[in-house]
Amino acid sequence: MRALIQSQLLAELRKLLVDEQQSLQRLLNQPKLQLLQKQPINTAIQHKTAADTIATYPLHQAAQIKLSQINKAINRIKTGSYGLCVVCGHSIHEERLIAIPHTPFCSQCISAH
Repeated sequence: MRALIQSQLLAELRKLLVDEQQSLQRLLNQPKLQLLQKQPINTAIQHKTAADTIATYPLHQAAQIKLSQINKAINRIKTGSYGLCVVCGHSIHEERLIAIPHTPFCSQCISAH
């Protein structure tokens, strides 16, 4: 089945995806310590640095996962398969794409997982 997404909506979703892609790339290009809130340096903060770096790892990992999902969505736009569920091939409802532009799944398939 072919996705019947209006070209204007597709352009808007593509722009959202590209903007989010660029934002995540900037975030991931920062040193991990810069992800932490800026605080005055003192001994207590210096001792917490290793623990804080470890605490930022889940954020960094989540950003990498989302960036990968966004890259795949942008690739689906380029290949003409955006808006089609990667599992069943049916169209993904526009409301779902607006809420989660990088989703590769229709509502039925995501519910089944």
